[in-house]
Amino acid sequence: MNQGMQILNEALQDGSKEMGSSLLQLMDELNTTMQKSINEMKKRREQKMQNQDEPPTKSQKKQPDPQSDEGII
Repeated sequence: MNQGMQILNEALQDGSKEMGSSLLQLMDELNTTMQKSINEMKKRREQKMQNQDEPPTKSQKKQPDPQSDEGII
């Protein structure tokens, strides 16, 4: 009986270690993925800010919308 309990206890400890390392690996992967996403969002925001700082070119200027009677004299 004691031997069975000891074997069970060892198995539970081993399983706990494996689960802990598995959880640590998953958390590390999640952290890496989140860092990549954050860096991509920062790059997009920087590009957006740079685009806003540049004066609009002729093709970027807003064209009048004839359906809302813009540009009609």
